[in-house]
Amino acid sequence: GAVRGEAYRESLADEVEKEIRKKEVSEISSKLIGKMVLKKLKNIDKVAWLRFASVYFELSDIAEFERLIEKISN
Repeated sequence: GAVRGEAYRESLADEVEKEIRKKEVSEISSKLIGKMVLKKLKNIDKVAWLRFASVYFELSDIAEFERLIEKISN
């Protein structure tokens, strides 16, 4: 439900934040943060990964979605 989803998002955000802090840099690009989120999601929730990836990669047609689905299915 909604509570589980919220805890899941917070946990994912905490994991990404820890990784960023380990890098010990003063700035980090949003592109790198996006890659980190994609990596975590791929192992946890493939549907969430596909939804995030569709925005991250700025998909514009169904063929691009199909390629991503094939990628995540293998």
